[in-house]
Amino acid sequence: MPRLRDLTETRSSPRPIARPWRPPSKLAAETRELWTALREFCADRGGNITTMPYMFPARVECAPDNELPLMLELATVGIEGKWFAFTARKLSDTETAGPVLRMASDATSHTVAVYEITPRSSGR
Repeated sequence: MPRLRDLTETRSSPRPIARPWRPPSKLAAETRELWTALREFCADRGGNITTMPYMFPARVECAPDNELPLMLELATVGIEGKWFAFTARKLSDTETAGPVLRMASDATSHTVAVYEITPRSSGR
């Protein structure tokens, strides 16, 4: 049976405070590139990502009549020889706690459509 260490005992060598720095994994780097490509694609077409950076599924807001979700479904992104596509799912008012309103620069509010965007391998 393992022996529990008495907290009053002193260690012969100090415990490291933090792990040494390591470069991000290849998967983390791909996720960052994919998210950045999605952000640029959405911004160029009138959409905004409202989730934390580099987190999927990403939440995108755009005008209700914007064709951004359809464009996302048809888009592919190539990262280091791998191809990714996106799945866009419209979130209902119950999932967003009612209609989502955003303030415009002229202090008027307008309703936006909210979509959940998930990347998938396109198998290209």
